[in-house]
Amino acid sequence: MRACPLDSTTGLRDRAILVLGFATALRRSELSRLQLSDLKFVPEGIVVRLRYSKTDQAGEGEDIPVWPGEREETDPVKTVKSWLAKRGDWDGALFCSLTRGGFLRMKPVTGETIHERVQLAIERAGIDSSCRYGSHSLRAGAVTASSRIGRTTQEIKGMSRHESTQVMEGYIRGERLFAGRNPLEGVL
Repeated sequence: MRACPLDSTTGLRDRAILVLGFATALRRSELSRLQLSDLKFVPEGIVVRLRYSKTDQAGEGEDIPVWPGEREETDPVKTVKSWLAKRGDWDGALFCSLTRGGFLRMKPVTGETIHERVQLAIERAGIDSSCRYGSHSLRAGAVTASSRIGRTTQEIKGMSRHESTQVMEGYIRGERLFAGRNPLEGVL
């Protein structure tokens, strides 16, 4: 993943942000507020404790399962562990800000920083930057990818925590045009 080189602190952090953000379909505000104490490593993967969200104004919280990936470079469990090996185990923001030299600060990244890091990764990956990608693309991409591999609406809503099916389906980008069988198969 040339978009986030692993030979730098910034690259390790950014890859963990992108991969965990995609795997959890978190909003950038939720991702930026995660604390180290919100993660629990279990044999099945990671349990991420979302303490507060747009749809949980009362702050009741919710546990989000994160399964390991099939590819090392995009495995959320390995990616987060690599970041933590560099970050250290001090209490505080999971994704801390960095100095220009790549040194850790004990201050959390902002939602805007996450947005900028996604855009930079898109540019480094050689993807047309005129397309409107940003931090929300992690969430929308997770929903789209889940739909593409045939996950049910309920499974996708469970991952993305959408209350409305209509809103969730609005995240599916161009995937439904050719979903299902060709109604004219064998006719034309």
